[in-house]
Amino acid sequence: MHVAGHALPSHGFVAPPCPPCRMIRRQMVSSSLRGNTDTFADRASVDPIHTQNSRHSEAILLMDNATAQFTLYAVTIVGVLVWLAALICFNKASQIHLRLAETADTRFDFGETVKRERVFGTAEVDGIPSELSARAANLLARHGLREVGAVKITRQTDDHVAFEGCGPSPAGRQSKSLLDRGQLQFTREAPGRTRIDYAVDLTGGRGLLIIGSALLGVGALALVAGFVLMSVLVVPNAQPGVRAQAVQMLQVSHLLWPPFLVAFLYRRRYTVVQAQLDALVNNLPFCEV
Repeated sequence: MHVAGHALPSHGFVAPPCPPCRMIRRQMVSSSLRGNTDTFADRASVDPIHTQNSRHSEAILLMDNATAQFTLYAVTIVGVLVWLAALICFNKASQIHLRLAETADTRFDFGETVKRERVFGTAEVDGIPSELSARAANLLARHGLREVGAVKITRQTDDHVAFEGCGPSPAGRQSKSLLDRGQLQFTREAPGRTRIDYAVDLTGGRGLLIIGSALLGVGALALVAGFVLMSVLVVPNAQPGVRAQAVQMLQVSHLLWPPFLVAFLYRRRYTVVQAQLDALVNNLPFCEV
């Protein structure tokens, strides 16, 4: 049966589509395929970084034994060099008090043989010892040392001033004073010229030395343990994804930089106190009692 040029289905028979319908269906399928192809091409052109990162990740995952071994050795060698630099830096910082204490013992009599954390310095200024000694005692009693804290004068003569630290450091940086005790010695060098020697004992440095030494030991242990574990369990593994974990040796770097920080903090205690005392003794000729 036909209606308006189209075949209607009857029982058990489905009429084939007419030529115009076939053409429309072909155009729809062709447009759909072309749209999908354009979409994929647009994604590849819009996101080149994703494609590059994917290729880089695949290259890492396909790391062979030789590349994994080279990566492990390279990272370990760099780590050892950084650890040696930290050891040298920390050793120089920890020895500073010994050098200064030996120099101070030739000028002052502290009545002990123990080498303490001692800051030493000297300056030559205008003035006579008696006046400069009185000015120094007055300034220390009234203002203390700005970065160190308040001080207490224990003895003052025409050529000598002795003092002690008291109370916490400014702004609550330390629960107790950074300064233990100190002395100023005034010696006439020429008419109207005086040499001022100072020596100050500090507190709180032993804890930093212990922490720094412990961190150096932990860093060395991490380098050895990491290298052994990677060499035995990771590099010879048959799975490329496991071999790629050789780059995780870089995590040891988190244990290599703290000794540099401890060395800086330990040395900074000396530089801060020495700068304060240098300013004090050099400005005495210009201070009024």
